[in-house]
Amino acid sequence: MIRLSHDRTPPPLVSVVIASYNAGHTLTAALESVLAQSHTNLEVIVVDDGSTDDTSALLARQFPHVSYIRKTNGGLPTARNCGCLAAKGEFVALMDADDICHPDRISVQLAFMLARPDMLLCSSEFSAFKADGPIGEAYAEDYYSQIAENPGGIKALFEEHAILDLRTAGIALHSADNQLPVYVGSCYKSLAQGNFIHPPTVLFRREVLEQCGRFDESIRNMCDWDWLVRVARCGKFGYVDYPLLNYRLSESQLSGTGNSLQASLDILSIRENIARNAPELRARCGDVLQLAIGMSALAAADIWIDADKATSLQLLAKALRNSAFGVTWCKVLAKLLLPRMVLSRLRVVRRRN
Repeated sequence: MIRLSHDRTPPPLVSVVIASYNAGHTLTAALESVLAQSHTNLEVIVVDDGSTDDTSALLARQFPHVSYIRKTNGGLPTARNCGCLAAKGEFVALMDADDICHPDRISVQLAFMLARPDMLLCSSEFSAFKADGPIGEAYAEDYYSQIAENPGGIKALFEEHAILDLRTAGIALHSADNQLPVYVGSCYKSLAQGNFIHPPTVLFRREVLEQCGRFDESIRNMCDWDWLVRVARCGKFGYVDYPLLNYRLSESQLSGTGNSLQASLDILSIRENIARNAPELRARCGDVLQLAIGMSALAAADIWIDADKATSLQLLAKALRNSAFGVTWCKVLAKLLLPRMVLSRLRVVRRRN
């Protein structure tokens, strides 16, 4: 049992960094959920990554006290870095411009971090919704295959399991008994295999940026996973097994299908970075890392067939060099060699069947 106290007066400043691109239609709800937090010592920073909508006017009209930074469009990692560098808080919380925070999100995560000064970062379970309504109260396992495919789920990915007693910190959740399951541990090896930490739920100590580095701006879509792996090399993570964020699902997000081409290359790049920069992992499971690179290259080759056959062929060769040869590799090669018209007709037949 982790019993909390609220001895620190005044409470620490938490900087909430929100990266935004053409999100004016969802930003109001996101900001209202942050400004309604039970933890009130907040600095809210919106980084506008070159939006062409009414984001600037919206913030000036409705949220004049929110820190607003406008920059030329550079993608998510540049926006994250810009906001984190501007943050003055002892702790930094990440959030997306279309999500909604639980009213006690910051209070709960901060209390956990203060009780465990050995933790670098805390994340949480999350619920999910679409424009037409809710789709899941506990959505992490549905969203991350690394959780779904792991025996024991998210709990088994952490070494320490405890109960967070919120009553002693004066936090009263509306929909819980104020005793939440929490997990702590070194996630490095598990995260190197695939992400399971949801970035918009992350709260971390600001010194992590100096200790572990910023977001890699060359990895446009999957920068969060790359950064989380690097942070996990430096220390322990905590996880609150309770939905502290309501995550909006839409095709316009980075996780939507329109970004699959770049995302496939980002995943491959991250796996290559992990293998290159982790001698301790290579010594223990070098074959596994190599095969992971090969399978990522193979998946990317399949995705790139329609967009650019030359790129697809290069990726297929990389898959072969990294031991990803088998039935799937042969199928991708066959698809690559087939004329585009024949491939399109085969896809139509498959869909009908």
